[in-house]
Amino acid sequence: MNFDGMTITDYQDYGLQMKNRVMKWLGLPICVGIAPTKALSKVANKIAKRFQHRTDGVYLIDTDEKRIKALKWTKIEDVWGIGYRSAKKLKAKNVHTALDFIAPHMESWIKREMGVIGLRLKSELEGKPVLELEDNITDDKKTIMTTRSFPKQLTDYDLIRERVSTFACVSAEKLRKQGDCCHTIIVMLVADKHRIEDRKHYYSKSHTLAYSTNSDLTISTVAVQLLKDLLDNSEVKKFKKAGVIVTGLVPENEKQFNLFEEENPKYLALMKTMDYLNRKNGERIVKLGTQNKKTWDMKQDHLSSRYTTKFDQILEIKCL
Repeated sequence: MNFDGMTITDYQDYGLQMKNRVMKWLGLPICVGIAPTKALSKVANKIAKRFQHRTDGVYLIDTDEKRIKALKWTKIEDVWGIGYRSAKKLKAKNVHTALDFIAPHMESWIKREMGVIGLRLKSELEGKPVLELEDNITDDKKTIMTTRSFPKQLTDYDLIRERVSTFACVSAEKLRKQGDCCHTIIVMLVADKHRIEDRKHYYSKSHTLAYSTNSDLTISTVAVQLLKDLLDNSEVKKFKKAGVIVTGLVPENEKQFNLFEEENPKYLALMKTMDYLNRKNGERIVKLGTQNKKTWDMKQDHLSSRYTTKFDQILEIKCL
């Protein structure tokens, strides 16, 4: 959030009001970090979470002394924007904290190894705002990913295939909603790295079509074939998570046709009919035969009630 243009005399108190109101209205415990820049506010939020008993869930970086102290406490791998590989390289350079990262002698290395993104992060941690907030959050996605963890680890091919087919159809539905088609389909499988001897626990395989599509039938068929190839070539047969990613997106009204290979033209009319029936009768009533009755089959023991969107879950209050 950007407070520019607002008259706030006490940011600490304002953060407490935000925290308490969200807890009271939604029942969600949150922490608030407030600072002059986006990256520093992330650091402040981590401090608020880590030391809730001291900060009451709100931390404000409003002086240079607080900024230096916060950066000295923050490990380099915990800095927003620093990935695993970058953290490994930085540690090899004896950079272990965010304060080490912004040292003057590091600027040339950051420019060479991390480019303009690294320099922007350094400026942010120095208290110089250079990263803008994302105002337009309704922009169409460039990649659509549908992933879910299973309630338990699955070994049966039919069960995993059903989940992958469902994820593929949901991805296709999202494509049609934003008026796009995809060229590339990726299927991923994730095993529990704590229960397998092999260090590799993430598996993926992709396929690029000769034509763009947003059809449930095409995307699901390709995804299931990719899944079969993955399982045939993988020594691990027990997985806890799967997902389907569609990328290489193009607008539906700008798709390029292929002279020698093209999608069945009947699929377009079929998808329009399915979408119409699902809008009229309920979300995902009409499905492919490879899908289960449940769209999501997840472990949801602590799912919050939907008081405002489900009639059977409306909160009842007895007045005596």
